[in-house]
Amino acid sequence: MIKAIATDSIDKWLRRLGAGAVVYVPQERRGGGVVLEPMDKGKRAAHYRRLAESPKRIFLPQIDDLVRFEGSRGKPVLDRTERILFGLRPCDAAAVTILDEFFRRDYPDPNYAARRDHLRLIVAACAESDENCFCVSAATGPVAVDGYDVQLVGLGDVHLAMTGTEEGEGMIARGGELFTDPPADAEERMVEFRRKSEASQEVHLDLQRARKIINDHAEPADFWDHVAQRCLMCGGCAYACPTCTCFNITDRPDSQAQGMRQRLWDTCVLAGFTREASGHNPRQHQPQRCAHRYLHKLGGSGTLNRPFRCVGCGRCAESCITRLGIICVLKELLEQTEAGR
Repeated sequence: MIKAIATDSIDKWLRRLGAGAVVYVPQERRGGGVVLEPMDKGKRAAHYRRLAESPKRIFLPQIDDLVRFEGSRGKPVLDRTERILFGLRPCDAAAVTILDEFFRRDYPDPNYAARRDHLRLIVAACAESDENCFCVSAATGPVAVDGYDVQLVGLGDVHLAMTGTEEGEGMIARGGELFTDPPADAEERMVEFRRKSEASQEVHLDLQRARKIINDHAEPADFWDHVAQRCLMCGGCAYACPTCTCFNITDRPDSQAQGMRQRLWDTCVLAGFTREASGHNPRQHQPQRCAHRYLHKLGGSGTLNRPFRCVGCGRCAESCITRLGIICVLKELLEQTEAGR
């Protein structure tokens, strides 16, 4: 289904959707940066390039209560709050499909599923790229191909609304008279929208070639050693990444008899992540951990839905205080490999 909605009617539509769900919209936070917050907390930001934080923090919290235990008995903590995320970008929608596959494969995670099954995604296609975006190289944008219930494409005074699921069609139906048939020249304007958005992207990476180099272990000698020398092992790149799934489990007692089992974000770049109970660590040295992260993002750990576990959002490049995000590392890898030839 493809419909159109006047740009100045979007807030009215969101208020209707908010009658049965918590609607999260982009809001500018104090100090800069746009993040998703409940609609009743502030004014919706209409102009932004990329969300400063990954939307996964809403349905996969950094500290996630899993089981409330008392003595030898435990009760799962399942959050079934109806939520609608409005305004996430196509790269984040692609990331959600990767998270879905990870947490639903083999033995589906009940805590993740409870939130995800009651979550709806309204994607806003990117009209202009951020300086660290490379979604075109990652094949995730600037217009999403899947991973959304509704996608909006801004064409000035009107937004095209494309549905990706039956739930999305229901959300459009709740807008009633706010939605009309698309304008006659919608297709031509869509082509121009995509052309301008792709032209605004400054970063271009050959991810296919980088993946082959990593899979073939054809990196220049000591390449990962030089990368590791600049890595501060802070984990910022992983915590900013919308597709990272590493976690730890801890029990936090309230007393001797009861408490909470929690899941906490973790990352494979930290030494403690792979340390075994015996004290042995199969990835004891930082170059090994740096290499593993990029193998996981680009190499032998693809998904059924995506060729890479990197969606091209560029948050790791922005969050790293030594400017050692994936853009820098892959540019060096590709350039040095080419020079070695």
